[in-house]
Amino acid sequence: TNANFYVQGFGTVAMLKAPLHPSAKPGDTYTIRLSDISATSDGEDTDVPVLPMTTRTITVGNVPYLVGDSASSQWYPAGYFGDADLRNNDVNNAFYASLGIRTPFSYTDVFDAMDVFPPDDPAGATVGGDGQIRYLDWQYILRRSLRLDTNNFTRSWAEGGRRVCQGAPIGSTAGTRIKSALQPAPGDVWYRQARVYSPVLTNVIPGFTCTMPVYVDVAAGCSLAGLSFRAVAVAQGDAPPVTADLTVTPASGKPAPMALSGLSPNEKLVAWSISSSKFAPPLQGKGNLVCYLGVRIPLDARPGQSYRLRFPVVDGAPNLTTQYDFESLAGTIWVGGPALSPQDRVTDQWKANFFGSAESPRAEDSLDDDGDGVLNWEEYQAGTDPTSRESRLQVAEARRVSLPTPGVAVTWLSASGRRYVVERAARLTDAAWTPVATDLLGNGQMATWVDASASGQSMFYRVRVQP
Repeated sequence: TNANFYVQGFGTVAMLKAPLHPSAKPGDTYTIRLSDISATSDGEDTDVPVLPMTTRTITVGNVPYLVGDSASSQWYPAGYFGDADLRNNDVNNAFYASLGIRTPFSYTDVFDAMDVFPPDDPAGATVGGDGQIRYLDWQYILRRSLRLDTNNFTRSWAEGGRRVCQGAPIGSTAGTRIKSALQPAPGDVWYRQARVYSPVLTNVIPGFTCTMPVYVDVAAGCSLAGLSFRAVAVAQGDAPPVTADLTVTPASGKPAPMALSGLSPNEKLVAWSISSSKFAPPLQGKGNLVCYLGVRIPLDARPGQSYRLRFPVVDGAPNLTTQYDFESLAGTIWVGGPALSPQDRVTDQWKANFFGSAESPRAEDSLDDDGDGVLNWEEYQAGTDPTSRESRLQVAEARRVSLPTPGVAVTWLSASGRRYVVERAARLTDAAWTPVATDLLGNGQMATWVDASASGQSMFYRVRVQP
Protein backbone atom coordinates (compact mmCIF):
# COMPACT_ATOMS: atom_id res chain seq x y z
CA THR A 1 0.00 0.00 0.00
CA ASN A 2 1.00 3.63 -0.01
CA ALA A 3 2.04 3.15 3.63
CA ASN A 4 4.74 0.69 2.52
CA PHE A 5 3.65 -1.56 5.38
CA TYR A 6 1.89 -4.92 5.41
CA VAL A 7 1.23 -7.47 8.16
CA GLN A 8 -0.66 -10.72 7.70
CA GLY A 9 -1.21 -13.09 10.63
CA PHE A 10 1.19 -11.41 13.06
CA GLY A 11 4.20 -9.15 13.08
CA THR A 12 6.41 -7.11 15.37
CA VAL A 13 5.79 -3.46 14.56
CA ALA A 14 7.87 -1.75 17.26
CA MET A 15 10.23 -2.34 20.15
CA LEU A 16 9.57 -0.16 23.18
CA LYS A 17 12.31 0.81 25.62
CA ALA A 18 11.13 1.73 29.11
CA PRO A 19 13.87 3.42 31.19
CA LEU A 20 13.33 2.91 34.91
CA HIS A 21 14.02 5.59 37.49
CA PRO A 22 17.42 5.21 39.20
CA SER A 23 15.72 5.18 42.60
CA ALA A 24 13.57 2.13 41.75
CA LYS A 25 13.82 -0.62 44.36
CA PRO A 26 13.37 -4.39 44.08
CA GLY A 27 9.68 -5.13 44.16
CA ASP A 28 8.59 -1.84 42.54
CA THR A 29 6.28 -2.34 39.55
CA TYR A 30 5.54 -0.45 36.35
CA THR A 31 2.89 -1.14 33.73
CA ILE A 32 2.92 -0.76 29.95
CA ARG A 33 -0.49 -0.22 28.38
CA LEU A 34 -1.36 0.51 24.73
CA SER A 35 -4.31 2.74 23.86
CA ASP A 36 -5.86 4.67 20.96
CA ILE A 37 -4.92 2.06 18.36
CA SER A 38 -6.21 2.37 14.81
CA ALA A 39 -5.28 0.93 11.42
CA THR A 40 -6.44 0.54 7.83
CA SER A 41 -6.39 -2.43 5.46
CA ASP A 42 -5.59 -0.40 2.35
CA GLY A 43 -3.47 2.47 3.60
CA GLU A 44 -6.39 4.83 2.99
CA ASP A 45 -9.85 4.76 4.59
CA THR A 46 -10.86 1.12 5.27
CA ASP A 47 -10.75 0.73 9.04
CA VAL A 48 -9.39 -2.41 10.75
CA PRO A 49 -10.35 -2.97 14.41
CA VAL A 50 -7.21 -3.72 16.44
CA LEU A 51 -7.27 -5.03 20.00
CA PRO A 52 -4.49 -3.83 22.34
CA MET A 53 -2.05 -6.29 23.86
CA THR A 54 -2.55 -7.33 27.44
CA THR A 55 -1.21 -4.77 29.91
CA ARG A 56 2.32 -5.73 30.83
CA THR A 57 3.75 -5.44 34.33
CA ILE A 58 7.44 -4.78 34.87
CA THR A 59 8.66 -5.83 38.31
CA VAL A 60 12.03 -4.54 39.45
CA GLY A 61 14.20 -7.45 40.55
CA ASN A 62 17.15 -9.65 39.71
CA VAL A 63 16.21 -13.09 38.37
CA PRO A 64 19.12 -15.51 37.80
CA TYR A 65 19.08 -17.59 34.62
CA LEU A 66 20.78 -20.88 33.83
CA VAL A 67 23.49 -20.50 31.16
CA GLY A 68 22.35 -22.32 28.01
CA ASP A 69 18.72 -22.60 29.14
CA SER A 70 16.50 -20.66 26.68
CA ALA A 71 13.51 -22.98 26.05
CA SER A 72 10.72 -22.56 26.24
CA SER A 73 10.69 -18.81 25.81
CA GLN A 74 7.87 -16.28 26.05
CA TRP A 75 9.82 -13.04 26.35
CA TYR A 76 13.36 -11.68 26.36
CA PRO A 77 14.16 -10.98 30.04
CA ALA A 78 15.06 -13.52 32.73
CA GLY A 79 12.01 -15.18 34.23
CA TYR A 80 10.26 -15.41 30.86
CA PHE A 81 12.36 -18.20 29.37
CA GLY A 82 13.93 -21.49 30.41
CA ASP A 83 12.87 -24.32 32.69
CA ALA A 84 15.97 -24.73 34.91
CA ASP A 85 17.14 -27.67 32.80
CA LEU A 86 19.26 -28.18 29.69
CA ARG A 87 17.61 -30.30 27.03
CA ASN A 88 17.54 -30.73 23.27
CA ASN A 89 15.20 -27.78 22.75
CA ASP A 90 17.84 -25.49 24.30
CA VAL A 91 20.42 -26.89 21.87
CA ASN A 92 18.06 -26.28 18.94
CA ASN A 93 17.45 -22.65 19.92
CA ALA A 94 21.17 -21.89 20.01
CA PHE A 95 21.80 -23.90 16.83
CA TYR A 96 19.26 -21.91 14.82
CA ALA A 97 20.44 -18.62 16.32
CA SER A 98 24.04 -19.43 15.38
CA LEU A 99 22.96 -19.70 11.74
CA GLY A 100 21.03 -16.43 11.78
CA ILE A 101 17.53 -17.81 12.32
CA ARG A 102 15.45 -16.47 15.24
CA THR A 103 18.49 -14.83 16.80
CA PRO A 104 17.36 -12.76 19.81
CA PHE A 105 18.38 -9.15 20.32
CA SER A 106 21.97 -8.99 21.54
CA TYR A 107 21.19 -6.88 24.61
CA THR A 108 18.65 -9.33 26.08
CA ASP A 109 18.97 -11.92 28.82
CA VAL A 110 17.86 -14.75 26.53
CA PHE A 111 20.68 -13.87 24.11
CA ASP A 112 23.13 -13.93 27.00
CA ALA A 113 21.78 -17.33 28.09
CA MET A 114 22.65 -18.73 24.64
CA ASP A 115 26.06 -17.02 24.63
CA VAL A 116 27.95 -19.80 26.44
CA PHE A 117 31.45 -19.67 24.94
CA PRO A 118 33.98 -18.86 26.33
CA PRO A 119 32.67 -20.69 29.40
CA ASP A 120 32.17 -19.01 32.76
CA ASP A 121 34.90 -19.24 35.39
CA PRO A 122 33.98 -21.80 38.08
CA ALA A 123 35.39 -19.40 40.69
CA GLY A 124 33.11 -16.62 39.40
CA ALA A 125 36.05 -14.35 38.56
CA THR A 126 35.00 -13.84 34.92
CA VAL A 127 31.64 -14.10 33.22
CA GLY A 128 31.54 -16.17 30.04
CA GLY A 129 30.33 -15.29 26.57
CA ASP A 130 31.78 -13.07 23.86
CA GLY A 131 28.73 -11.22 22.56
CA GLN A 132 28.10 -13.73 19.77
CA ILE A 133 26.01 -16.88 19.33
CA ARG A 134 28.10 -19.26 17.26
CA TYR A 135 29.03 -22.88 16.68
CA LEU A 136 30.83 -23.44 19.97
CA ASP A 137 27.89 -22.05 21.96
CA TRP A 138 25.49 -24.78 20.88
CA GLN A 139 28.28 -27.35 21.17
CA TYR A 140 28.67 -26.54 24.87
CA ILE A 141 24.92 -26.58 25.43
CA LEU A 142 24.71 -29.96 23.67
CA ARG A 143 27.41 -31.46 25.89
CA ARG A 144 25.80 -30.09 29.03
CA SER A 145 22.37 -31.35 27.98
CA LEU A 146 23.89 -34.83 27.61
CA ARG A 147 25.66 -34.43 31.00
CA LEU A 148 29.02 -34.88 29.29
CA ASP A 149 29.98 -31.51 30.75
CA THR A 150 28.78 -31.08 34.33
CA ASN A 151 29.96 -27.48 34.71
CA ASN A 152 26.80 -25.37 34.88
CA PHE A 153 26.33 -21.77 35.87
CA THR A 154 23.71 -19.16 36.55
CA ARG A 155 24.13 -15.52 35.58
CA SER A 156 22.48 -12.45 37.06
CA TRP A 157 22.98 -8.71 37.34
CA ALA A 158 24.80 -6.90 40.14
CA GLU A 159 24.80 -3.23 41.13
CA GLY A 160 26.10 -0.96 38.43
CA GLY A 161 24.77 -3.18 35.64
CA ARG A 162 27.53 -5.79 35.98
CA ARG A 163 26.89 -9.41 35.01
CA VAL A 164 27.95 -11.94 37.61
CA CYS A 165 28.00 -15.73 37.53
CA GLN A 166 28.22 -18.60 39.94
CA GLY A 167 28.39 -22.35 39.63
CA ALA A 168 24.98 -23.99 39.98
CA PRO A 169 23.66 -27.50 39.38
CA ILE A 170 20.96 -28.07 36.78
CA GLY A 171 17.56 -27.58 38.42
CA SER A 172 18.63 -24.55 40.44
CA THR A 173 16.69 -21.33 40.13
CA ALA A 174 17.43 -19.97 37.47
CA GLY A 175 27.51 -6.55 32.57
CA THR A 176 30.28 -6.23 30.63
CA ARG A 177 31.04 -8.45 27.68
CA ILE A 178 34.24 -10.45 27.76
CA LYS A 179 36.42 -9.52 24.81
CA SER A 180 39.37 -11.46 23.51
CA ALA A 181 42.69 -10.34 24.94
CA LEU A 182 44.34 -11.17 21.64
CA GLN A 183 44.77 -8.22 19.30
CA PRO A 184 44.98 -8.93 15.56
CA ALA A 185 48.45 -8.81 14.08
CA PRO A 186 49.15 -5.67 11.98
CA GLY A 187 49.01 -7.66 8.74
CA ASP A 188 45.79 -9.50 9.56
CA VAL A 189 43.30 -7.31 7.72
CA TRP A 190 41.34 -10.38 6.64
CA TYR A 191 42.14 -13.85 7.95
CA ARG A 192 39.75 -16.78 8.07
CA GLN A 193 40.77 -20.25 9.19
CA ALA A 194 38.36 -22.03 6.85
CA ARG A 195 36.28 -21.52 3.70
CA VAL A 196 33.17 -23.41 2.51
CA TYR A 197 32.37 -23.40 -1.21
CA SER A 198 30.70 -25.14 -4.15
CA PRO A 199 31.76 -25.18 -7.84
CA VAL A 200 30.02 -24.25 -11.09
CA LEU A 201 27.69 -26.78 -12.77
CA THR A 202 26.66 -26.34 -16.42
CA ASN A 203 24.10 -27.85 -18.82
CA VAL A 204 21.69 -28.74 -16.01
CA ILE A 205 18.33 -30.06 -17.25
CA PRO A 206 15.14 -28.40 -15.93
CA GLY A 207 13.08 -30.63 -13.66
CA PHE A 208 16.06 -32.70 -12.54
CA THR A 209 17.93 -32.61 -9.24
CA CYS A 210 21.53 -31.58 -9.65
CA THR A 211 24.11 -32.59 -7.08
CA MET A 212 26.32 -29.78 -5.81
CA PRO A 213 29.46 -30.88 -3.96
CA VAL A 214 30.40 -28.86 -0.89
CA TYR A 215 34.10 -28.41 -0.12
CA VAL A 216 36.05 -26.97 2.79
CA ASP A 217 39.49 -25.36 2.61
CA VAL A 218 41.36 -25.18 5.94
CA ALA A 219 44.19 -22.68 6.42
CA ALA A 220 47.77 -23.83 6.87
CA GLY A 221 48.47 -24.97 10.41
CA CYS A 222 44.77 -25.38 11.22
CA SER A 223 42.42 -28.37 11.43
CA LEU A 224 38.64 -28.68 11.62
CA ALA A 225 36.62 -31.22 13.62
CA GLY A 226 33.11 -29.71 13.60
CA LEU A 227 31.20 -27.60 11.09
CA SER A 228 27.81 -26.01 10.49
CA PHE A 229 26.41 -23.95 7.63
CA ARG A 230 23.22 -22.55 6.20
CA ALA A 231 22.82 -23.26 2.47
CA VAL A 232 20.36 -21.32 0.28
CA ALA A 233 19.58 -21.94 -3.41
CA VAL A 234 18.71 -18.53 -4.91
CA ALA A 235 17.23 -17.96 -8.39
CA GLN A 236 19.11 -15.31 -10.39
CA GLY A 237 17.36 -12.70 -12.49
CA ASP A 238 14.00 -13.92 -13.83
CA ALA A 239 14.63 -17.62 -13.15
CA PRO A 240 11.72 -19.36 -11.35
CA PRO A 241 12.39 -19.96 -7.64
CA VAL A 242 13.45 -23.28 -6.16
CA THR A 243 10.45 -24.77 -4.37
CA ALA A 244 11.61 -28.33 -3.64
CA ASP A 245 13.47 -29.16 -0.44
CA LEU A 246 17.24 -29.35 -0.68
CA THR A 247 18.68 -32.79 0.10
CA VAL A 248 21.93 -33.63 1.89
CA THR A 249 24.18 -36.65 1.29
CA PRO A 250 27.47 -37.12 3.17
CA ALA A 251 30.63 -37.54 1.10
CA SER A 252 32.35 -40.92 1.10
CA GLY A 253 34.18 -41.50 4.36
CA LYS A 254 32.54 -38.50 6.08
CA PRO A 255 30.01 -38.83 8.92
CA ALA A 256 26.36 -38.08 8.22
CA PRO A 257 25.54 -34.53 9.29
CA MET A 258 22.46 -33.23 11.04
CA ALA A 259 20.26 -31.67 8.33
CA LEU A 260 17.26 -29.48 9.19
CA SER A 261 14.89 -27.37 7.12
CA GLY A 262 15.41 -23.63 7.14
CA LEU A 263 12.86 -20.85 6.76
CA SER A 264 11.80 -21.98 3.27
CA PRO A 265 12.17 -25.05 1.01
CA ASN A 266 15.16 -23.58 -0.82
CA GLU A 267 17.45 -23.66 2.22
CA LYS A 268 19.01 -26.22 4.54
CA LEU A 269 20.80 -26.15 7.88
CA VAL A 270 23.67 -28.65 8.00
CA ALA A 271 25.93 -29.46 10.96
CA TRP A 272 28.58 -31.92 12.15
CA SER A 273 28.74 -31.85 15.94
CA ILE A 274 32.03 -32.33 17.73
CA SER A 275 30.18 -34.41 20.31
CA SER A 276 28.53 -36.92 17.97
CA SER A 277 29.56 -36.60 14.32
CA LYS A 278 32.94 -34.88 14.18
CA PHE A 279 35.38 -35.32 11.31
CA ALA A 280 37.93 -38.00 12.17
CA PRO A 281 40.64 -37.37 11.29
CA PRO A 282 40.08 -33.58 11.37
CA LEU A 283 39.94 -31.76 8.05
CA GLN A 284 43.18 -30.17 6.91
CA GLY A 285 44.42 -28.46 3.76
CA LYS A 286 42.37 -27.64 0.70
CA GLY A 287 39.61 -29.41 -1.22
CA ASN A 288 37.98 -31.42 1.58
CA LEU A 289 34.72 -32.80 0.14
CA VAL A 290 32.23 -33.04 3.04
CA CYS A 291 28.79 -33.54 1.45
CA TYR A 292 26.52 -33.11 -1.58
CA LEU A 293 23.49 -30.82 -1.74
CA GLY A 294 20.68 -31.83 -4.07
CA VAL A 295 18.95 -28.88 -5.78
CA ARG A 296 15.89 -29.62 -7.90
CA ILE A 297 15.74 -27.15 -10.79
CA PRO A 298 12.19 -25.97 -11.60
CA LEU A 299 10.67 -27.60 -14.68
CA ASP A 300 9.93 -24.21 -16.25
CA ALA A 301 13.52 -22.96 -15.98
CA ARG A 302 14.93 -21.85 -19.36
CA PRO A 303 18.40 -22.26 -20.92
CA GLY A 304 20.71 -19.45 -19.86
CA GLN A 305 19.07 -18.95 -16.47
CA SER A 306 21.06 -19.69 -13.34
CA TYR A 307 20.88 -20.39 -9.62
CA ARG A 308 23.33 -19.53 -6.85
CA LEU A 309 24.03 -21.86 -3.94
CA ARG A 310 25.04 -19.48 -1.16
CA PHE A 311 26.31 -20.15 2.36
CA PRO A 312 25.30 -16.97 4.23
CA VAL A 313 26.31 -18.37 7.65
CA VAL A 314 29.22 -20.80 8.19
CA ASP A 315 30.92 -21.73 11.44
CA GLY A 316 32.89 -24.49 13.12
CA ALA A 317 35.79 -25.33 15.40
CA PRO A 318 38.76 -27.68 15.81
CA ASN A 319 37.82 -28.49 19.43
CA LEU A 320 35.73 -27.18 22.31
CA THR A 321 38.20 -24.48 23.33
CA THR A 322 39.15 -22.79 20.04
CA GLN A 323 36.88 -20.59 17.93
CA TYR A 324 37.49 -20.22 14.19
CA ASP A 325 36.30 -17.61 11.69
CA PHE A 326 34.84 -18.73 8.36
CA GLU A 327 33.98 -17.46 4.90
CA SER A 328 32.14 -18.93 1.94
CA LEU A 329 32.10 -18.85 -1.85
CA ALA A 330 28.81 -19.40 -3.67
CA GLY A 331 28.42 -22.07 -6.33
CA THR A 332 26.47 -21.50 -9.56
CA ILE A 333 24.09 -23.77 -11.49
CA TRP A 334 23.58 -22.94 -15.20
CA VAL A 335 20.51 -24.30 -16.96
CA GLY A 336 20.75 -25.89 -20.41
CA GLY A 337 24.11 -24.53 -21.48
CA PRO A 338 27.57 -23.25 -20.53
CA ALA A 339 28.40 -20.69 -17.86
CA LEU A 340 27.63 -17.18 -19.09
CA SER A 341 29.78 -15.47 -16.44
CA PRO A 342 32.90 -16.52 -14.51
CA GLN A 343 32.87 -17.95 -11.01
CA ASP A 344 33.40 -15.45 -8.18
CA ARG A 345 36.93 -15.23 -6.84
CA VAL A 346 35.94 -13.37 -3.66
CA THR A 347 33.82 -14.67 -0.77
CA ASP A 348 30.49 -13.20 0.29
CA GLN A 349 31.76 -12.46 3.81
CA TRP A 350 34.76 -10.51 2.50
CA LYS A 351 32.50 -8.39 0.31
CA ALA A 352 30.05 -7.73 3.14
CA ASN A 353 32.86 -6.85 5.55
CA PHE A 354 34.48 -4.22 3.34
CA PHE A 355 31.56 -3.02 1.18
CA GLY A 356 28.50 -3.57 3.39
CA SER A 357 26.87 -6.23 1.21
CA ALA A 358 27.83 -9.22 -0.91
CA GLU A 359 25.75 -7.64 -3.69
CA SER A 360 27.47 -4.24 -3.62
CA PRO A 361 28.58 -3.10 -7.12
CA ARG A 362 31.80 -1.82 -5.53
CA ALA A 363 32.68 -5.38 -4.50
CA GLU A 364 32.97 -6.80 -8.03
CA ASP A 365 36.10 -8.88 -8.49
CA SER A 366 37.58 -6.83 -11.34
CA LEU A 367 37.16 -3.36 -9.76
CA ASP A 368 39.81 -1.32 -7.96
CA ASP A 369 37.69 0.54 -5.38
CA ASP A 370 40.51 2.39 -3.61
CA GLY A 371 42.47 3.20 -6.77
CA ASP A 372 45.76 1.71 -5.58
CA GLY A 373 46.28 -0.34 -8.76
CA VAL A 374 45.27 -3.61 -7.10
CA LEU A 375 41.97 -5.23 -8.12
CA ASN A 376 39.49 -6.43 -5.50
CA TRP A 377 40.21 -10.11 -6.14
CA GLU A 378 43.94 -9.44 -5.79
CA GLU A 379 43.35 -7.62 -2.49
CA TYR A 380 41.33 -10.61 -1.28
CA GLN A 381 44.05 -13.03 -2.29
CA ALA A 382 46.71 -10.92 -0.55
CA GLY A 383 44.64 -10.33 2.61
CA THR A 384 44.72 -6.53 2.24
CA ASP A 385 42.05 -3.83 2.66
CA PRO A 386 40.35 -2.98 -0.68
CA THR A 387 39.11 0.36 0.69
CA SER A 388 42.54 1.72 1.71
CA ARG A 389 45.20 2.87 -0.75
CA GLU A 390 47.85 2.25 1.92
CA SER A 391 46.92 -1.41 2.33
CA ARG A 392 48.52 -3.49 -0.43
CA LEU A 393 51.18 -6.16 -0.78
CA GLN A 394 54.50 -4.42 -1.31
CA VAL A 395 58.19 -4.79 -0.47
CA ALA A 396 58.88 -2.52 2.49
CA GLU A 397 62.66 -2.78 2.22
CA ALA A 398 65.43 -4.64 0.37
CA ARG A 399 68.98 -4.06 1.67
CA ARG A 400 72.32 -5.79 1.89
CA VAL A 401 73.14 -7.38 5.24
CA SER A 402 76.19 -9.17 6.62
CA LEU A 403 74.76 -10.83 9.75
CA PRO A 404 73.63 -13.40 10.57
CA THR A 405 73.82 -14.41 6.88
CA PRO A 406 75.40 -12.21 4.19
CA GLY A 407 73.04 -11.36 1.36
CA VAL A 408 70.04 -9.20 0.49
CA ALA A 409 67.25 -9.03 3.12
CA VAL A 410 63.78 -8.57 1.61
CA THR A 411 61.08 -7.37 4.05
CA TRP A 412 57.30 -7.08 3.65
CA LEU A 413 54.15 -7.05 5.82
CA SER A 414 52.72 -10.57 5.67
CA ALA A 415 49.18 -11.82 6.30
CA SER A 416 48.37 -14.93 8.33
CA GLY A 417 47.53 -17.98 6.27
CA ARG A 418 49.10 -16.62 3.07
CA ARG A 419 52.15 -18.21 1.49
CA TYR A 420 54.61 -16.06 -0.45
CA VAL A 421 57.08 -16.29 -3.33
CA VAL A 422 60.12 -14.01 -3.54
CA GLU A 423 61.40 -13.36 -7.08
CA ARG A 424 64.31 -11.39 -8.47
CA ALA A 425 65.46 -10.01 -11.82
CA ALA A 426 68.50 -8.13 -13.08
CA ARG A 427 66.32 -5.51 -14.81
CA LEU A 428 62.75 -4.32 -14.28
CA THR A 429 62.12 -4.86 -17.99
CA ASP A 430 63.00 -8.57 -17.83
CA ALA A 431 60.12 -10.69 -19.09
CA ALA A 432 60.84 -13.52 -16.65
CA TRP A 433 61.51 -13.18 -12.94
CA THR A 434 63.38 -15.97 -11.16
CA PRO A 435 61.78 -17.44 -7.99
CA VAL A 436 64.42 -17.56 -5.24
CA ALA A 437 62.13 -18.55 -2.33
CA THR A 438 58.73 -20.23 -2.20
CA ASP A 439 56.21 -21.43 0.36
CA LEU A 440 57.01 -18.70 2.91
CA LEU A 441 54.12 -18.72 5.41
CA GLY A 442 52.93 -15.36 6.72
CA ASN A 443 51.90 -14.68 10.32
CA GLY A 444 50.50 -11.15 10.18
CA GLN A 445 53.86 -9.58 11.12
CA MET A 446 56.74 -8.11 9.13
CA ALA A 447 58.45 -10.98 7.28
CA THR A 448 62.10 -10.98 6.21
CA TRP A 449 63.87 -13.41 3.89
CA VAL A 450 67.58 -13.22 3.10
CA ASP A 451 68.83 -14.01 -0.39
CA ALA A 452 72.19 -15.56 0.49
CA SER A 453 72.92 -16.28 -3.18
CA ALA A 454 72.81 -12.63 -4.22
CA SER A 455 75.90 -11.47 -6.11
CA GLY A 456 77.50 -8.08 -5.96
CA GLN A 457 75.52 -6.73 -8.90
CA SER A 458 72.29 -4.76 -8.54
CA MET A 459 69.10 -6.85 -8.41
CA PHE A 460 65.40 -6.12 -8.29
CA TYR A 461 63.10 -8.06 -5.94
CA ARG A 462 59.35 -8.56 -5.74
CA VAL A 463 57.00 -10.55 -3.47
CA ARG A 464 53.75 -12.14 -4.55
CA VAL A 465 51.15 -14.42 -2.99
CA GLN A 466 51.60 -18.08 -3.82
CA PRO A 467 48.39 -19.63 -5.24
